[in-house]
Amino acid sequence: MTRGAVEDVVGALTVTDLMVRWSDGELSLFTNVSAGNMGQEYKLKEPNSTWKDATLLTAGQYSGNQKWDLMVRWTSGALNNYVGTTTGGLGSEQPIHGPNKTWTHSVIMTTGQYTGDGLTNDLIIRWSDGETTMYKDTRMNNLGTEIMIAPPA
Repeated sequence: MTRGAVEDVVGALTVTDLMVRWSDGELSLFTNVSAGNMGQEYKLKEPNSTWKDATLLTAGQYSGNQKWDLMVRWTSGALNNYVGTTTGGLGSEQPIHGPNKTWTHSVIMTTGQYTGDGLTNDLIIRWSDGETTMYKDTRMNNLGTEIMIAPPA
């Protein structure tokens, strides 16, 4: 299961939503998750072989508006953004980059609002060698400015 923030049923920006990619490739969004309560489940994808290859998920405002977008890193190292993901389904697919051997070494991916543009679009990656990188102001179809936060171990 992977934690993420996406637009909830009433359109409010929250961090109480949980995106889950199940081992069979099913993709579910749970809204209004709280202690002891999984909230409401919305199935975004039926079980399928393609989504079995989704390895890392995070959500952010990469499209530059208040809607949430789902970022997915695939086993091939490809990185895709699904713009405008909601309880109604995945948004439109926007490739960031295709298969990339370097990106297969990303082990943790999250997004936050760490810079002054007012959007949750700063992508943080922890690499297998311990390096941590921020891609400041990442957009729906390209990575933001690369900033090393912590050097390799």
